[in-house]
Amino acid sequence: DAVVLALHEDLTPDGDLSAALVPPDALAEGAIASRADGVLAGSACATEAFAQVSDDIEVVWLRADGDPVASGDVVAIVRGPLAPVLTAERTALNFLCRLSGVATTTARWVEELRAAGTPGRAVRIWDTRKTTPGLRALERAAVRAGGGWNHRTNLSHWIMLKDNHLTGTDIASAVA
Repeated sequence: DAVVLALHEDLTPDGDLSAALVPPDALAEGAIASRADGVLAGSACATEAFAQVSDDIEVVWLRADGDPVASGDVVAIVRGPLAPVLTAERTALNFLCRLSGVATTTARWVEELRAAGTPGRAVRIWDTRKTTPGLRALERAAVRAGGGWNHRTNLSHWIMLKDNHLTGTDIASAVA
């Protein structure tokens, strides 16, 4: 659904006018490479962006979500008709960049905890529901790719009382 909305933003109302200038028989083969050290996430969204634009685009992943990558590492190869590849590439890269950024930041926090050492204690990095609207499931998957854990999925998953829930009552009454 997120890919559908992203492509709708890019292609409404008149489609990809620039790609219409590309010769219809032109083919492309390109590499998706990391621009920085980090952790890969978002490959399913990138694949889906290409697939929704054309069934004739092939994406071959050389790395999987959760894999560490170094700047310059090729993570995927994309092949297919040039015009649809160009139409889908920015949407695919936007998902990869955003979700890999979440995974990379999570992995850094996980590593900081590991380096600090917590003998005899299980310490985990957990996410929150403070996600980009419409991208919660994707960003939470990116947290897992970075080695983090997911907290509540939504307001109907677990009970969590904060001070603003206790307005006009006390904790014992709220729990009761």
